[in-house]
Amino acid sequence: MSVRWSELRRATVMGLAAMAVVALGCRGAEGTEEERGDIVIERVSDPLRVVEVDVGRAIGPDNRVVEPADEFRINDTIYASIVMVGSANETTVKARWTDASGQLVDETVRTVTPVGETITEFHLVKPAGWPRGKYRVEILLDGATVGRQDFEVS
Repeated sequence: MSVRWSELRRATVMGLAAMAVVALGCRGAEGTEEERGDIVIERVSDPLRVVEVDVGRAIGPDNRVVEPADEFRINDTIYASIVMVGSANETTVKARWTDASGQLVDETVRTVTPVGETITEFHLVKPAGWPRGKYRVEILLDGATVGRQDFEVS
């Protein structure tokens, strides 16, 4: 049985091309590495980003605002719903609530491990009632501002 050099060369090139495709498919700019034998595979992950910040009077069981509002009554509970897409091993989401002068009213931090679409909520309650005026909720993802919503209590 004789092997022709052209067939051997073609098989070698095809094998190398297949290995290159596998290597490129397993590597990405971001992700985590997993070691298997002599090969290091980097898992590609979608970068985490905030795609929606909603403010309202009520949220549903999925943490989405079901009664959006930008004007509240003095005794309302004020909800902020944050929709994130992508993934991260662990990330910190912070809601910083301020009044019109920039004075901090409240700050709440949640640690989440998002995968795909992840929704988290923050809320403020003031049983004695909110002073009338303009307010803002600022959303920070790992310390960087990624969204904000202005609202008013009247």
